[in-house]
Amino acid sequence: MSNFTHSTTTPITDSRSNSKTQQELLSAEEQVCLRQALDSLICSPRASTLEAIFKYAETHTSNNTPEHR
Repeated sequence: MSNFTHSTTTPITDSRSNSKTQQELLSAEEQVCLRQALDSLICSPRASTLEAIFKYAETHTSNNTPEHR
């Protein structure tokens, strides 16, 4: 099993204003879920795993509006 460290705060550039913004922190439960998903992807990238990650990202991103899809 791999030992990855993931930062919970990542500066990103907001393309609309070209300014730095800060993503919201993930809860402890979300961090565990994300790490498990990443470990599953690394160990056995199955279509169902990729679909679950995609659905999670789609529902938990701040830019989930029609103009950002």
